[in-house]
Amino acid sequence: MVLSISLFLFSCGGYTTKEIETETKDFVLKSISETLDISSSNMEIKEYGLVQESDNVYSGLLKTKYEDMTQTWDVRVIWDHSTDKYTVTWELTDEK
Repeated sequence: MVLSISLFLFSCGGYTTKEIETETKDFVLKSISETLDISSSNMEIKEYGLVQESDNVYSGLLKTKYEDMTQTWDVRVIWDHSTDKYTVTWELTDEK
């Protein structure tokens, strides 16, 4: 039964939270670097994790290191399962 559910989800384009993390991580970093006008190659991802809030909404934290600072960002991903496209928003919550 689990196999048939997995096959059904796969055939419908279902993604795991881990796959969505992988798919969006570089996009979030690029969005932050472009908005703040810094090179994404100078930012290092320390941690990135999402949890599923609802059918198509995921939220989590991104921790980055830039120069000698560590930043924590709140991230929200809205995934459109019918088109496999997503919208990402982020906000700086802590900088040390």
